[in-house]
Amino acid sequence: MTCPGRSPYLPGGVTPEQYAAAKVRSEQVLRALAGIGFCGPADPVPCPSYTGPPPACHPGPCPQRTSPYGVRRVVPGDVAVVRAALGRAGFPDAEVRLIDNPPMIRYAVPAGPGCLTGLMFTTDPPAGNWLSEPGAGGC
Repeated sequence: MTCPGRSPYLPGGVTPEQYAAAKVRSEQVLRALAGIGFCGPADPVPCPSYTGPPPACHPGPCPQRTSPYGVRRVVPGDVAVVRAALGRAGFPDAEVRLIDNPPMIRYAVPAGPGCLTGLMFTTDPPAGNWLSEPGAGGC
C-alpha cells in the first residue's frame, strides 16, 4: 500500500527534493553519454549499420537508432570509453561494467542517497536512467 501524498516511484528514503536533484543529474549523465563518438568518422573501427534483430530491452523500449554513422552492439572495450566520458562529465565515481547475455553496459552514478542506473545495448545513447537505492548491483 502506498502512503498518501508520496509517489510510488520514489525509492525508499528519497525525498521529492532529492528526486528533483537526481533528475538534473540524470540529464547530465545522458548528455555525457550522447556525446560519445563511438561511430564517428574518427573512430578507428567504423560501426556498421545495425541490421540484426533489435536487442532485448529492459526496462522500457529499445534504444532509438539515432547515429548517422550506424550503430553496433556494445563490446568490452566500450566500458572504458563510457567510464572516461562519465569521468570527464564530473562523475568519477560512476561504476561501469559489461554484462553478458545479451551483451550490455550497465552504469551506475551516485545521486544523493540513490543511484542513477542505466543500460546500453548498442552504441546509440540511452534514452533514460532510473533512480534506485544503492545495493549489491552498484553505487
